[in-house]
Amino acid sequence: MIKTHKKAKKTNSITKERHFGVVLEDIDSKLDLVVEGHQSLDKKIDRVESELKGELTDFRKDTEYRFTILTEMTVKNTEDIEIIKTDLNTVKGDLGAVKTMTVKNTEDIEIIKTDLNTVKGDLGAVKTMTVKNTEDIEIIKTDIEFIKSGFKKKVDLEEFEHLERRVVLLEKKVSRVRT
Repeated sequence: MIKTHKKAKKTNSITKERHFGVVLEDIDSKLDLVVEGHQSLDKKIDRVESELKGELTDFRKDTEYRFTILTEMTVKNTEDIEIIKTDLNTVKGDLGAVKTMTVKNTEDIEIIKTDLNTVKGDLGAVKTMTVKNTEDIEIIKTDIEFIKSGFKKKVDLEEFEHLERRVVLLEKKVSRVRT
């Protein structure tokens, strides 16, 4: 029984060794698969890394280019803003001058309004005087017509000159007679 027991133990040990060998082979094949998978993943990672490096390089170059453009645009915009600020200050100054002139013009307009009201009053007085003068002229016309008709009844100038010559002749005759 000891022999059988030893033999059984030995058989059992061999079975265990075989079983252990099978398990080791299985683990070894699986480990080989893991190693193959790891190598495959390593290659994939290297390929992806290479692709990403290329894309990152391209991205970096593109980003640097765009950053350069943005920097240039920012500098240009800053210059433009400074020009706009200067122009705005000029416009502010001009606007101040326009405001001052507007105030002065408003004052002048008020003076002109006052003067215009005075002129309107004076014009009313002139109209009144014109009406009065028109009435006086009509009276003068009537008087002149009256005087004209009165003069027509009197000696006219030719008759007067003629009379004057006669008087001079008569005076000469009288003075001769007296002498």
